[in-house]
Amino acid sequence: MSTIIVAVATLVVRRYVERRKAIQDEIRAGKIPVYSRLVGGLMATILNGNSENNADDIVTLLREVTPDLVTWASDDVLVAWARFKREVQSATQSVDAVFEFEKLLLAIRRDYGHSGSKMTEGQLLALFINDVDEQLARRQAQS
Repeated sequence: MSTIIVAVATLVVRRYVERRKAIQDEIRAGKIPVYSRLVGGLMATILNGNSENNADDIVTLLREVTPDLVTWASDDVLVAWARFKREVQSATQSVDAVFEFEKLLLAIRRDYGHSGSKMTEGQLLALFINDVDEQLARRQAQS
């Protein structure tokens, strides 16, 4: 009798674990295009600098990507997105917006499974912003 119970319990647990993994794989597959579009759009906006068309592009991106983020993003990514969006939409375009962008990127990377434990503030930004050290200094001076 115990052999049958152990066999059935093992089967049930294995099915449960397989189903959970399948659900996680489906969620990850849904996140990839959303995050790629978000990061690609924001990077293009940052690298293009300030212009009227650029402002229109970012407003369109913010409006279009938010519903997908609500559906697919993790809680950490949603919190980072909300902070970044508030910072960008504030009247005072402070240096903090670029650092909120970095926090958003780090949250996305963590959601993909990267630990990010070796990343310090400004390191990710240094990949595409040449004067990140100056931005860090200005941010620290504002504090």
